[in-house]
Amino acid sequence: MRNKKISKLVDPSFRLYFLVGFLFAAVTVRVSIPLAICEAAAMAFLWWYFRHTAQKRREGIRQYIDDVTDDMTTADKASMLSAPFAMMVFRPDTQEILWSNDSFMQLTGVREDIFDNRIDDILPDFPTHWLLEGKSECPETVVMGGRHFRVFGNLSHPSSRRGGQSLLATTYWTDVTEQDSLREENESRRPIVSVIVIDNYEELMKAGSEASRSAVLAAIDEKISTWLKDSHSLLRKFDRNRYVLVTTEQEYQKLLEGKFSVLDAVRSVVTEDGVAATLSIGVGKDVDDYETLYQNAMLSIEMALSRGGDQVVVRNRLDFEFYGGKAKSPEKRTKVKSRVMANALGELISDAGHAVVIDPAADAQTYDKILKENNAQLTTILCTHGHYDHVGSAEALRTEWNAKLFCEAADLAGDRMYPLSAADCGYAEDGTVTVDELVFTAWHTPGHTPGSVVLLCGEYLFCGDTLFAGSIGRTDLEGGSSAQMAESLRKLAKLPIPRGTQVLPGHGEFSTFGDELDNNYFIRSAVRGNNDLF
Repeated sequence: MRNKKISKLVDPSFRLYFLVGFLFAAVTVRVSIPLAICEAAAMAFLWWYFRHTAQKRREGIRQYIDDVTDDMTTADKASMLSAPFAMMVFRPDTQEILWSNDSFMQLTGVREDIFDNRIDDILPDFPTHWLLEGKSECPETVVMGGRHFRVFGNLSHPSSRRGGQSLLATTYWTDVTEQDSLREENESRRPIVSVIVIDNYEELMKAGSEASRSAVLAAIDEKISTWLKDSHSLLRKFDRNRYVLVTTEQEYQKLLEGKFSVLDAVRSVVTEDGVAATLSIGVGKDVDDYETLYQNAMLSIEMALSRGGDQVVVRNRLDFEFYGGKAKSPEKRTKVKSRVMANALGELISDAGHAVVIDPAADAQTYDKILKENNAQLTTILCTHGHYDHVGSAEALRTEWNAKLFCEAADLAGDRMYPLSAADCGYAEDGTVTVDELVFTAWHTPGHTPGSVVLLCGEYLFCGDTLFAGSIGRTDLEGGSSAQMAESLRKLAKLPIPRGTQVLPGHGEFSTFGDELDNNYFIRSAVRGNNDLF
């Protein structure tokens, strides 16, 4: 709709009309000079009047705009002061509070002297970096006066009276206490499904008399029931050695705070023959449907059993969490296995005139001592990948012994994580490296790094950080890829590697290739077609 006041102030221009009038006066001179003078005088008077009234119109427009602006400024100030949400303006560089409305003052409890305070005096933990980063919302919930707030804001650069520019932050505080309370209550009630398994059930049932075996099972049931006595949870035994536990996030946190004490409690149950009972618990959490929770709990159980049992494995939204694992029998078996393998590898070194070092992480002097003790000449250095904890002394040994260094070009970066910048050569797929009677077959297994490989020599598989006992290498580091790791695991499962082959990973316990094919959750998951292993 048209503004009538503005229309009255802004009249159309008559400059063209005056120009035409003066032209007529000039033409009239040839006819009658007095008439031309009268026409020119009339046009001059009208021109003066037009300029005079135009000036008044401009002054009227400016006054009108000033009046409207003043009204708007007054309204804005009144709105800001009486706004139902808290507002505060401060300098992010000095933390100096410049202005706040009544709502913010009431929240802080500081009134008259609030402008004598800094924001970090009133709220020591209030972050301000998000404003300087150009963000419009604080990433954290701010607690003030016992209430929770989401804080929004923006930066401005108003010009100062001295001609410079200052930096001001205007913040808006929205009370979300009730929403947070409802969300926390909802989170605390999220369901969690767990599967509990007696690890060594068969071993327990072979020990002692029938009466003692029944007593052992009754004692295990009693330990589990006592553990859950004060927990509002549902426990049901659905197999001779398996239980299902349904609980909530709130109750689960209590069990977690107790460090799953049931593992220690059940371990105190011992048969007449001295066999101690052990439990494994697989937990599925962070999803809302019970079917998926149960599937994740079963996956967690598989993981726990593949790692030796006597532990809790939790499958959360992103990955696995591990708790417990104190039983000594797997550890003893591992130590014996390690000694046997160490002796066998020592014999290989002694029998060979030329030596091979795989993934030299220790200082060069350590390898020098072993080589000299065995009267061996280092000729070959094999790196399963280029991470610093696998190639720490590779370059020094290469220079000292004039040895040939093998490492994939994809892992040669010359930086902190990938120290090597050059190697003599990489590995041909399904190719071999021969040193005296030792023959190493190489296969590319990217995933942990782009240039990861595994090396098979006789009955030993050197896996680097591709494959661990019951697990795999990380894929979240620079150059890692979960999809590539899944493809590499599927490839490993199809390779013509005997099941009895000893798996020698870059970290952790030894295993056998057959055990990993049967029990390693990640290999089984990859074979099933899963590309998202974490």
